Amino acid sequence: MLGSAISLFSEPDDFQAALEQSGGIGLIVTERGEFQARIAELTLGRLRLSAVEERLSRIACYTLAPGLVRVILPGPEGSLVCGGIGLEHGAILTHYATKAVYERLNGPAQWRDVILPTRRLAQYSHALTGADIMPSHAVHLWRPPTGALRRLTAVHAATLLTARTRGGEVHVAATDPGLEQKFMERLVECLATAQVTPNSAATYRHVTLMADLEGMADAYRERSPSILEICAALGISERTLRGCCHEHLNMAPNRYFRLRRMQRARRVLRDADPTIVTVAQVAKHHGFRELGRFAAEYRAAFGELPSATLHRQLVG
Repeated sequence: MLGSAISLFSEPDDFQAALEQSGGIGLIVTERGEFQARIAELTLGRLRLSAVEERLSRIACYTLAPGLVRVILPGPEGSLVCGGIGLEHGAILTHYATKAVYERLNGPAQWRDVILPTRRLAQYSHALTGADIMPSHAVHLWRPPTGALRRLTAVHAATLLTARTRGGEVHVAATDPGLEQKFMERLVECLATAQVTPNSAATYRHVTLMADLEGMADAYRERSPSILEICAALGISERTLRGCCHEHLNMAPNRYFRLRRMQRARRVLRDADPTIVTVAQVAKHHGFRELGRFAAEYRAAFGELPSATLHRQLVG
């Protein structure tokens, strides 16, 4: 990867905090094993560049601030799906800040991205090509010429090499306008010469439905809604719901809601005072009525019993 410009994360919650700077929320690790992630990040003028390596399958929801666009570049390893669209080899994905979208990794993966103002992209594209290149949907797949993508990937990596670790974090402001201009020239070259895969009406509708589903996941903190409740709230059939969840989450909706509640319970246990709080209290508060089943599912998901998470501060 990027040598000294990389920080290592061994806890999903710590990695989640790093992703939040780029709009990532609700991280859920969906694969058993030792969690490990590396991230390098550099603020370059109005651009934020990242290079990430992850070792386990996971889901996260990305919500960009208005006026921003995220461009995801392929890495040398792994499978990334954003908004139900897979990042193919030799392609790039753009995520426009119109909808929250789910992003998932299927096993170990390396990926790169840049987040920038849409106005900045429009200014550069108009100056360099005479036209405004703007994503028209929440998520779009672009297939640029091989040479253009190679040049963009190379300048992304070279720019991140200017970063230096500081205080355990990799986040340094670079003010050299020449670096930003060089990167934007390569980005506009890719987008201006790319073949664009048109999204179907169904693809856009499914992204909208999944954004509404994420809103429900935030609302249901003490129990998981039934399939019928979800379908009624979203105004869709069970077949459509299951198809959307398989496409975007690679799991059934009720399992996703349960994992969300389990993740919230873990965060509470990790931060709680074990002399005041009990596992039973936390489990009940998050809608888990059978303590034995909760403990078994918790251990399967996180590799330790909930009591071990609760008492970790005392052990430390």
